[in-house]
Amino acid sequence: MMCKVILITAILAIFNGQFATADLLTCQNATSLDFNNTQLAGTWFEVARNPAPSVTCVEITASLYTNATNASTTTYFGLDILQSSSNVSTYQDNELIANFTLDVNGTQGYNVTLLKNGVAQTPYFVKILDLNATSGFLYGCSYTNATAGATEGVGFILSKATSINSTLLSEGNNNASLSYSVFQNGSFYNVTQTGCYRSSASQALPVISGLFALIMLLINRN
Repeated sequence: MMCKVILITAILAIFNGQFATADLLTCQNATSLDFNNTQLAGTWFEVARNPAPSVTCVEITASLYTNATNASTTTYFGLDILQSSSNVSTYQDNELIANFTLDVNGTQGYNVTLLKNGVAQTPYFVKILDLNATSGFLYGCSYTNATAGATEGVGFILSKATSINSTLLSEGNNNASLSYSVFQNGSFYNVTQTGCYRSSASQALPVISGLFALIMLLINRN
């Protein structure tokens, strides 16, 4: 009798586990928050990622710009990203910029092509999954192959502060893992924000300057 109980319990555990996994949303299937949100503007720091990051000191400046004409109003979302070239360096020698037009009530995410020294990099699709007002964390994901399996994609957590409560970050990651497959319960990789530095030339000029130039060029072409 005891063996039957154990067997039934094991079967139910497997059955429930399959349902829990099936209920998780992949980055491809998840709905994004609307990017047209002033709360997204400003400087963010990537503090956690899954799987392991290949870079460190990721600093993201996000901006919203509007170009109004008599016929219509177009809103642009700008990104200026500073990061290291590897995960063993804290020197922010890698700058990437992007600018894309926002859709009205866009919740499908956006295909983003970053430019490095004017050269287009591999495009990736990015979505904002949640913006938690209590913790201050922004949860997002990205992927490059929309036809890949459920485990394909990157989950990331951003914060406007570089000093993070590790317990709060762990709780945030675990909560996200209940809904999205790109986050793993009890497991995430910290993105170093300690000891980050850039060249004196970069410090003297605002990092956003390249972004302004790109946006103005695009706007003037319209």
